[in-house]
Amino acid sequence: MSYAALFISSFGFLDGYATATPQQLNHSLGIYLLGWTIFTFIMLIASHRTTLALFSLFFILTITFALLTIGAWIGNPRVTQAGGAFGIFDAAIAWYCAMAAMLTPSNSVFRMPVLELAPVWTARGYGAQPVVMTTRKTVDGTTPTRQ
Repeated sequence: MSYAALFISSFGFLDGYATATPQQLNHSLGIYLLGWTIFTFIMLIASHRTTLALFSLFFILTITFALLTIGAWIGNPRVTQAGGAFGIFDAAIAWYCAMAAMLTPSNSVFRMPVLELAPVWTARGYGAQPVVMTTRKTVDGTTPTRQ
C-alpha cells in the first residue's frame, strides 16, 4: 500500500522528481525498496521458529523485495516484472496464512495445516519433558513432590 501511494498524484511524491532524470527516480525507489527488503529479511529470521507457512511468506517476500530493488536500481523492467510475479505468489501464501490463523478449533470445524517449526513450549522451556507428579511415603503419610 505504501509503495502504491508513491505513484498516486495527490500524495505528491512524483512532483518532487518532475525535473529529475528517470535514473534518479529509480535510484530513490531502489533505496526505499531496500529498506523494505532489509525489514522483510529481519522478519524472515524472526519467523524461522514459527510455522512453515509464515516462514514461506517472508522468504518469498524477501525475494520479491530484492527483485523489485534490483529492478529499480538497474532500470530493468524484466527484473521488476519477476518481482511482481513473486509478489502475486506471495499474496496467495499470505491469504493461506490469514485463513489458517482464522480457522482455529474454537471457531471452525477444521484447521488448515501450517507445519509448526518450533518444538512445543512447556512450562520448563522448549522441548522439555513434562513435569511428572509422584508420591513418596514419608513419616506423615504421602506428600506429592516434583521429579
